[in-house]
Amino acid sequence: MNCQIDRALVELVNVDAKEKARLDIHAAIGHACSQGDVNSVQQLLSSLQNDAELIVNMAPSGANTLLFSACEVGNRQIVKLLLDFGADGRCHSVTKYSPLYIASYQGQREVVEMLLIKFPELVQDVSSCSIEDDLNYTSSGLVEACRNRDVPIVDLLLKRGARDDDCKALVIAVTNKDETLIAKLLSTKAHPDPEYKINKKSMTENINSTHITMFANISSLTYSSLFPNTPTMINWHNQKCGLSEIKLQWLIDAALNLNPKLKQNPRSYDIALFSITRLDVSNNNISQIPLGVFQLQSLKYLNLSQNRIEILPIPEVPPVKKGSKRKVRKENLSYCCPLLEELYLQENRLNQVPDAIFKLPNLITLVISNNKLQHLPYDMWMAPKLKELNASFNLLKELPSAPNEVKENLDRMSVSSSESHLSNLTENDSESEITEFDKMLCHEESVPAVKYRKKERSYFQLDVNHHHIWSKNVEVTEQIFHYDETSLEKCSQLSALNLAHNLFTSIPVVLPCLAVNLTRLNMAFNTLRSMSHITSYPSSLKQLDLSHNQITVWPSLPQVEAHDNMELANLACYMDNVAFKGKSAEVGGRY
Repeated sequence: MNCQIDRALVELVNVDAKEKARLDIHAAIGHACSQGDVNSVQQLLSSLQNDAELIVNMAPSGANTLLFSACEVGNRQIVKLLLDFGADGRCHSVTKYSPLYIASYQGQREVVEMLLIKFPELVQDVSSCSIEDDLNYTSSGLVEACRNRDVPIVDLLLKRGARDDDCKALVIAVTNKDETLIAKLLSTKAHPDPEYKINKKSMTENINSTHITMFANISSLTYSSLFPNTPTMINWHNQKCGLSEIKLQWLIDAALNLNPKLKQNPRSYDIALFSITRLDVSNNNISQIPLGVFQLQSLKYLNLSQNRIEILPIPEVPPVKKGSKRKVRKENLSYCCPLLEELYLQENRLNQVPDAIFKLPNLITLVISNNKLQHLPYDMWMAPKLKELNASFNLLKELPSAPNEVKENLDRMSVSSSESHLSNLTENDSESEITEFDKMLCHEESVPAVKYRKKERSYFQLDVNHHHIWSKNVEVTEQIFHYDETSLEKCSQLSALNLAHNLFTSIPVVLPCLAVNLTRLNMAFNTLRSMSHITSYPSSLKQLDLSHNQITVWPSLPQVEAHDNMELANLACYMDNVAFKGKSAEVGGRY
């Protein structure tokens, strides 16, 4: 029994002696590292043999590791020796600092590169606290590099896959007003779009031919180096940095991040804008949007909600060609955004919506709720494909009816049609007189009379559509579109209209005439006192929400012989005979 105790004591003494020897060697190596003595460090590490990795990674009494100290000083040779002998680059178990963090903090670019090559996973390690700030603030190598405005280290970290999901690096860049770093950080939040494609047709039509001929003699350039081939969706939602503006150069840099071959052609970086298919800048402090955002040829989704936008950009008048006398009127201007389908503008400070918004050829969904809108443009009824419009939480009192210009055109048409009718009558009379006179002459001279066929002075051209059943995919829609042979595509395609939380006192009288395809209408939380007449609603309506109003009168039929202005308003027709030709049969009861 005593022999076993003696052996145990001997083993403990040996263990303590080994541990003390390791600590002594660790201290010697640490001293050599602090002095920058590369030869001494190499000799000490070589003498350790199998215990080298164990001693190199020791942190006695919670002290920093040898690798951390060497990275802090920035001695590349010592760092390389420690890495070769098995130094661990992970965060300290107590301090939570990593060698990569301290190297980035000290601006040691070459050391950072060595660490990323050896430990690529360290690029996402986040320290528990910053060296200089309070203990509750987490930091990273990318954050410290941005704080030091060290662009080379930022580039190196981003190239190795560093991310700024919590936007802490971006906050520092915005605070420092460092646009170079802002663009670099925002460009990392662009991702390939797996659903939408680049509008190559528009790209080839709009790019100047000189752009291609400029590089015709350079054989190394290919199609992918001249044009983007990766659809880009940009997500700048809630950047937590008070982002107050959007610059086209930032969009270009984000697109170039996914189409790097375009960087070979520095004279035409702006071509990268053709690759942007989605853009989300919601929940920021943006007050102005550049016109270039509404000129993105491949854009299908645009979210500008939850910002401080007071006015949207107005389309510019295109340059007039030499010798051309034709001038473009301001009301006819439109955005160059041919594929845009979804536009979200809710929770801003808009006072008006430009007419050009409703002229977007493929716009399907428009959300403009929670703004300061008092009026909507008449073009809302003319939008080619708009199906869903949410204008709730605004200051609307009425919906637009036919503008003055349309009324004047209708008056001119009625006058011209009456004049043409009178001229036709006089021509017919004169023609009949001439033919009778000719008959008399022929009868007197015994010449057989010649019958003249009256020429048709007008003709109708009807387009014939040959429908092949099941030749395409079946598309299920929520409403039946009221098309007929004489109707034009200019009739409203609107199927869902949300006007809740506004200032309406009555049902808009223009709905049955202009919203001919409406299936869902929401006018809750207004000040309606009457449900108005049954003819005040479109015949296609399926869902109606009039909750939270002051309605006391049930719907009825309008009185035809009434002299009240409201009764007459419900009997009037607000349909534009030019824009909505052929729809009179459906709303004929309102004439």
